[in-house]
Amino acid sequence: MASVEQRAYYSRRDPAVLELIRNGSFPEPMAKPDQDLDQARDAELKARTINTTRLAKYFDNEDFSNVLQQDTIIPIRGNETIPARLYHPQVPPRHGSPLIMMFHAGGFCLGGIENENLPCRLFVKHFGAVVFNVLYRMAPEFPFPTAVEDAWDALRWLAKNAAQLKATPSQGFIVAGTSAGGNLADVLGHLARDTKLNPPLTGLLENQPPLCPYPMMPERYKGYYTSHENAEDAPLVPAGTIRWFHAHNKPDMKSELFVPFNWPTGHHGLPPIALQVCGDDILRDGQLIYEKILREELGTKTRLTVYPGMPHYFHAYLPELKQSRELIRDMVNSMGWLLGGEDAYT
Repeated sequence: MASVEQRAYYSRRDPAVLELIRNGSFPEPMAKPDQDLDQARDAELKARTINTTRLAKYFDNEDFSNVLQQDTIIPIRGNETIPARLYHPQVPPRHGSPLIMMFHAGGFCLGGIENENLPCRLFVKHFGAVVFNVLYRMAPEFPFPTAVEDAWDALRWLAKNAAQLKATPSQGFIVAGTSAGGNLADVLGHLARDTKLNPPLTGLLENQPPLCPYPMMPERYKGYYTSHENAEDAPLVPAGTIRWFHAHNKPDMKSELFVPFNWPTGHHGLPPIALQVCGDDILRDGQLIYEKILREELGTKTRLTVYPGMPHYFHAYLPELKQSRELIRDMVNSMGWLLGGEDAYT
């Protein structure tokens, strides 16, 4: 597990973050404890519209001429459909396109497809992948476990229709996600393993996933979990914001579909997992403990990237920081690692 010294180092707020806080220009939390739902959604949509564009401009030198995209729908249970954005190469790789499913952040209440537009385009550009960026239904209109059910239905549909989608899962079949989307990726990894999904998943990319809140952490690991105290008042996503998300999503904390750390059949046999972790994040230690268990106790291949002093979901609100561009490049490099290749960025 991360030592006391390591956790203290990770928690120490980055000077750039401190300067933004001091001069009053740091963004407000994603949601405040007493905030109206519509107000929170309006504010998040405004921030998403502005910041995704600003962040993408740092990648204007990329050649996206081989990247095509279109909006579509995916069938789910109950004769319903959910929106998705399909990205694919105009000219696919000679050996076929890996298949990637991506899920966005937002505490299961906020966010949208645009959040993950940039990494999805980069996955096509660098790996010739077929990528589905999925908009699961959100709380409070559709509380837990709706998002999990939507994600699982979508994944099974992708697996069944890979050939028609001109994807080659033998080249890689990855589920990826950020924050809440990273939670979904981990849950789907376990469901796919337990049900023997065919074709099988070959990797998971989990960017800042909520995996286990402190109260649900097994006692033998709680001594290594301090981020619930260190980052209780962290910017962007403090403890109050997480309580706001839970009040709307109404998750079952005893369910492995929300706390996959406590999956009843354990974590043996999962595919390789790439984890991205923020140092000044209340969720941090659940991720660090999980990675160490996977790597040291189970022999699962892992790739861990930590952003010391950075708050949860910083890249989506602070595109001007160099760490935000680094996080996106690291997502691409992690995907390359999962696909068995070399880093696209050095």
